[in-house]
Amino acid sequence: MSSKPMRETENGVEVRPEDRRQHKRRPVFWTGKLSRGHGQDSGISVNLMDISAGGARITMAEPMYGCPVVKLTIDRIGEFTGEVVWEGVGDIGIRFVDPGVNREPDVAD
Repeated sequence: MSSKPMRETENGVEVRPEDRRQHKRRPVFWTGKLSRGHGQDSGISVNLMDISAGGARITMAEPMYGCPVVKLTIDRIGEFTGEVVWEGVGDIGIRFVDPGVNREPDVAD
């Protein structure tokens, strides 16, 4: 049995992660604050590198290991609850959740 991770395919053709996105990403350089859970702490300063109606890529100086749910406060547009879907060195990807409570970010600005 192979230990290689399986790649997602459609009709036998490999699908790149960027092609699976439901929402178009927009490059930005906005500032914000990221808090654990639903805002239980004061948060850390972050920079948003790209954003869509479905999520955002964020860079930060301090890691937030082991925190699956976060509250993102974007200086320009408000607060959003998200789940961490990937973590890198100095950056994370979050998917916005709980659409009944949050609104989609206006990424046209």
